[in-house]
Amino acid sequence: MIRVRFFGLLRLDTGVKEVTVNAKNMKQLYTETAEKSGIDLKTLKGCNVFINGKAKKFNQKLNDGDEVMFLVPSCGG
Repeated sequence: MIRVRFFGLLRLDTGVKEVTVNAKNMKQLYTETAEKSGIDLKTLKGCNVFINGKAKKFNQKLNDGDEVMFLVPSCGG
């Protein structure tokens, strides 16, 4: 199982703290996360994604026990 956690405005706006998915790659991760969390796929794809504390790679494979974090990019001013 992959633990998926949400941070920042994404968590505040949706009220979703975390979900678990059985994904083997990034495509499955986005699809399953959207289904389980109810968060729009487009919104998820616009987030910064970290896997085990490191920025994701384009074709990164996922392993059982990985932790994925979604964070909406923010800007200040």
